[in-house]
Amino acid sequence: MRPTEHRPLGEILLRARVITPPQLEQAVAFQRQHGGRLGEALVRLGFATEDDVAWALSAQLGLPYVHLRPDMLDPEVLRLLPADEQRRLGVVPLLAGEGEVAVADPTDRRVLAEVERLSGLRPSPVVALASNIREVLEAVGQASPPPADGDLPLRLVLSNAALKGATHVYVEPLAGRAVRVRYRTVVGVFPAEGPSVPWESLAALAGRAGADGVVRLEVVLADRAVEAALHPVRTRWGVALAGPLSPIVEEPLADDAGLPEELWQSALGAVAHGGLLVVACSDARLRVRLMRSVAARLASRWGGVVVLAGAAGHRPLPGVVESPAQDAARWQRARPDTLVAEVATPEALACVAAAAWPGQKLVVGVAGHRARHARAVLPGGTLPLRGVLAALPVPALCRCASGHHARPPWPAGEGPTRWASPKGCEACRYTGFGGEATVFEWEPAEGAGVPMELSARALAESFRVSPEHLTPLLEG
Repeated sequence: MRPTEHRPLGEILLRARVITPPQLEQAVAFQRQHGGRLGEALVRLGFATEDDVAWALSAQLGLPYVHLRPDMLDPEVLRLLPADEQRRLGVVPLLAGEGEVAVADPTDRRVLAEVERLSGLRPSPVVALASNIREVLEAVGQASPPPADGDLPLRLVLSNAALKGATHVYVEPLAGRAVRVRYRTVVGVFPAEGPSVPWESLAALAGRAGADGVVRLEVVLADRAVEAALHPVRTRWGVALAGPLSPIVEEPLADDAGLPEELWQSALGAVAHGGLLVVACSDARLRVRLMRSVAARLASRWGGVVVLAGAAGHRPLPGVVESPAQDAARWQRARPDTLVAEVATPEALACVAAAAWPGQKLVVGVAGHRARHARAVLPGGTLPLRGVLAALPVPALCRCASGHHARPPWPAGEGPTRWASPKGCEACRYTGFGGEATVFEWEPAEGAGVPMELSARALAESFRVSPEHLTPLLEG
């Protein structure tokens, strides 16, 4: 793992624009008066949250973020550092071989030096919330922790990859019982950083696959939770694991997939009295999120029998019957009030549309990122088309983008008055980006819509997206 850069916490938070210089000065004065750490002072003064501090530290220093649980801890590693010293220093030893130690402030060299002196470990810090460390240490002190489940090194690697915007992860066994981990983002494939994943653990993880043959690992970051759905594959050198990293949404109605609330109101209102709504998106992950959000919102607003065929997710949707995509036509014969279905072929779309009944709310998800792509495959029928919502994810710039001034040419028409350069900063050093944003268009059958040009311009002017990634969408 990359060694920690020796920059003070205050400087990191300033550069990440979490706090302002006056707030830092006030927090330093508070710290001198009351003691404790600077991060604690910022939280107590209300200038930052624990999540803010953890996000800035993990992103700026390129360190994994981990949400600890007692069952993740190895009792043998915990014994390397006395329990009272763990509580005093606010640290939790994780992996002896790699020296992984969970700390709230990895820039505090005094704490790391104490860990090395007392335990013999050469500490390699990972970031955890101070409150999470206290909770786990208290739980461990009350009872002996259960044996570690062996997946902690992989979880740390996944955390690091998720912080870099990973969409897929590939864990590959190599000759000599070595393991290589790579991750994919919207701009390429990169080697993952973190502790070494033991070769023996891959077979053990594969044995924990569910009925669907998938190994699911949940990774909690400072600002979100993601799930790795890893498919075991037998190779010459052992078991490989590969699959997507997807966000876990605890509250389906809160997942707007980056779309403004007024757009959701317009789209759902269009099918209030029945009709067909098309969701067009060539990115399967975003299409699933959009369809699940539509189903959850329709169930919450109008109730009745709401069926979601396809678009499997991580958490059940309240008030929604979830079913495989191939069962959509069968559900149509049961005449549900609302059917939200993913259709893979024009024939499947025609079959579902032909079985629709007057007054039914029918939402279909199709591939394609422009409304005209969706309209081209729509079959004729008696069910009126109420509108087409088209969307596509694009690489989002990190928080630093507003500080850049280079101006690439705007792809179509008159350019916005301001926009961000395509380059990021050291907070997003691997990809130059910080997650994804959604560019969209809404073409209702009645009333004013939102052209893709308008949503793209809004993203550019808010320093969320570089014009070079909007060009193929506006011209294609």
